[in-house]
Amino acid sequence: MEVSRDNSNHNDQLQRWKNKAMTGILPDDFLRIYFNPPGHFQQMGIQPQVNYSPISYYQTAQTQGSLKITVVEAKLVKNYGYTRMDPYCKIRVGHNVMETPTDANGSKTPRWNKTFTFALPSGVDSLYLEIYSERSIVSDDRIAWMHINIPEAVMNNETIEDWYSLTGKQGENKEGMIKLILSYHPPSSSTMQQYTVSNPNQSSDLQGYGMNAQMISSYESIASIENIKGMFPTIDEEIIRSVLVSNGWNVNAAINDLLSMNS
Repeated sequence: MEVSRDNSNHNDQLQRWKNKAMTGILPDDFLRIYFNPPGHFQQMGIQPQVNYSPISYYQTAQTQGSLKITVVEAKLVKNYGYTRMDPYCKIRVGHNVMETPTDANGSKTPRWNKTFTFALPSGVDSLYLEIYSERSIVSDDRIAWMHINIPEAVMNNETIEDWYSLTGKQGENKEGMIKLILSYHPPSSSTMQQYTVSNPNQSSDLQGYGMNAQMISSYESIASIENIKGMFPTIDEEIIRSVLVSNGWNVNAAINDLLSMNS
């Protein structure tokens, strides 16, 4: 008797689940989400739960062109460690940092002959360089460094090839010398790109609905970068982005600048 009652309860539960399920031919609007215009909720007396800010525009700070740096070689005063050092360089211009390959067994006379192109932000007039000895087990050892102002002649479109003193454990300007080649390339356009930001002090009938201008701007920016990366696969993406910004996201102007950098 108890078993029969349990079976009856189980069948009743199954029937209730079946009644909640949709069977047979599904309607055309099944699981589809339709866009409701902004006034739709107000007509129903419902206020949106989230207030989205409309879009306004501001201009980014402009870069002052690009700086090409070739790290040629170094002459160090000491080999630190029990074996020959494997030196490499890190260079920073503004917030951008790039790194040379490691010269295996370069010891006191490493050679890199590596060229970098940095976007030069407005107000930045110096560069910082460090030399490290690569280690396999412990952390890499910083053995020398230097900080110099970009020579005025370079900013006047002259290419400067010179040796610069290095500071390190031996003392200031006593760790050796490094040879750099510096050249400057001004931007080809003075326009600046506008970015979209939220402005809580404005109103719009389309707040929170559809694709806004900020999303469209982001998609266009990504597409521009991807297109140029295909043309210049050896150039870092951050450099491409900086050159695009300095040219107001004018793709043709940016390509001309990148071609001049690689020439």
